[in-house]
Amino acid sequence: IRGSRRAGSGGLGALARMDLNGPFFMNEPVHTPIALATYRPMSPARTQALSESLERIAHRAVDRMLAADGVADLVSDYSLVIAREFWLEFLGLPERAAATLMRSSAAIVPMLSFSNTPEEIETANRTAEEQWALLEAHYEQTQGTTQGTLFDMLAPAVAACDLPGSPRNAAALIAAITFDALDSVAGATANVLYTCLTHPDQWALINEDPGRINAAWREGVRYEPSFIGLHRGALEDIVYDGVLIPGGTNVVMAWGIGNRDPRVFDDPDRFDISRSTRQALSFGGGLRICKGRHLAMLQGEIALRTLIERIETIELLPEPPDWGAPGLLRAIRRIPVRIG
Repeated sequence: IRGSRRAGSGGLGALARMDLNGPFFMNEPVHTPIALATYRPMSPARTQALSESLERIAHRAVDRMLAADGVADLVSDYSLVIAREFWLEFLGLPERAAATLMRSSAAIVPMLSFSNTPEEIETANRTAEEQWALLEAHYEQTQGTTQGTLFDMLAPAVAACDLPGSPRNAAALIAAITFDALDSVAGATANVLYTCLTHPDQWALINEDPGRINAAWREGVRYEPSFIGLHRGALEDIVYDGVLIPGGTNVVMAWGIGNRDPRVFDDPDRFDISRSTRQALSFGGGLRICKGRHLAMLQGEIALRTLIERIETIELLPEPPDWGAPGLLRAIRRIPVRIG
């Protein structure tokens, strides 16, 4: 099933190996200990430490935007910058590693489209190999000297898990989750910023009461989630709601559609920061729910709060929105603004 899920991008390539090492696609019994190990460093228990880093990075990004000519792109100059600089710090990587991480993450994005070219597949697997080699080399060179980094927090749990199918080391696990930490989380942040700015009435409410930022972010990722769904595979024949799903079948979990379910959300096509979004499916659900969801939410909230605190005026410049090729990842490509 794992091989068929990645058949389009090379069933035995680097991307397939990343799937095998990522908690989302692992099967039991290895899934539970690795998923818990992945969750803990990004859980609400570490909010203060994570916030300090994210706030410093967000303010630095705003400083750079304000020092420019007054025109900025809230994707390339802000959302992606925050994700990149935080992840470098979280991993203890040097600045020169940023290009490799971002190149690999960007090359994976087309793999979530509904069709891929052979060139895109080759590029994605090649850059994934480069990223994997970078992380493995960093792990080997810095063992015992990476206190406080994600390597340091994951290494003991990964080493203690001797179950078949467990990651070889912390570097293998980190390689598998880096895409979600970069383009996926940056996409969620950008989607929320764009949604807020394109709804002036809701943007005004957030500015009047910054206490609404958490509600605005939750409603934003319900309304425009960066991941609209993902595949899962049936290990054996199952019947769900009267429908037989044969073993070996890949199923798309359409989270984005669930977020617009009128049986759950009143007037679901309306962006309303006053609504309750506790049942939103933007990060999946159940045992396979995204392990970095709290960090993603924290990052997005801090990005939104920092803009409100630091920028007196922000004007969304007219430009047709570009959401990229149709696929499971749907993130706004550019948000051109004039700031002051």
